Amino acid sequence: MRIALIDDADVLTVLGNADPTDYIASKLRTAYPSIDTPSTLRKLKDMERRGMVKRVKTHYFLNNITWSKNDD
Repeated sequence: MRIALIDDADVLTVLGNADPTDYIASKLRTAYPSIDTPSTLRKLKDMERRGMVKRVKTHYFLNNITWSKNDD
């Protein structure tokens, strides 16, 4: 799925304090049934470049990238 088709507001709505990429993709599937985890990762990286989200270190998900809203 093209990341331009995914609305930023939808991503920010489902984003919690420290959610892994695959969990965010799973929550977005209600609004975007054909979304996959790599598309979600590309969208989150794009939003990170624009300063909307940030990566969070957590010891619960060692092999997954976890994301949070950027409060700055």
